Amino acid sequence: MDPTLANGEHLIVVKTSSIKHFDIVVATEGNKNIVKRVIGMPGDTITYENDMLSINGKKVNETYLKQYKDKFAKDKLQKTYAYNQYFQELASQSTAFTTDEQGKASFTIKVPKGRYLLLGDDRIVSKDSRHVGTFAKTRLSVKLNSAFGL
Repeated sequence: MDPTLANGEHLIVVKTSSIKHFDIVVATEGNKNIVKRVIGMPGDTITYENDMLSINGKKVNETYLKQYKDKFAKDKLQKTYAYNQYFQELASQSTAFTTDEQGKASFTIKVPKGRYLLLGDDRIVSKDSRHVGTFAKTRLSVKLNSAFGL
């Protein structure tokens, strides 16, 4: 979840019945927990066109991605990913900061009823709903947004 959450930071989670767009959640994926952001709610149509998000036809600015999107525009995150050659290769081959699982910069996902579309903030390297599918509410806990001022 770089750059929103850094290695070594603590995350407080609360099981809740209320989940909203852009909440950061802990989801159970197989036998591990992953931290992702809720982009799509049940029944939503999510569209990305060259890094511009639309939810049900309404454009939404993902301000929390600004830092990495700026770095992607500058050098395709090569300095940011200097510690990992594989990440550098993924970024250099990417046509946009947010692509689908096939690398397309323009795509649409219809979120099934009862499911949530979760994406990591570090979109180039994040393994999220684009790769493992959508998540049922029973597999989610929502973090306390107030703990990090989000």
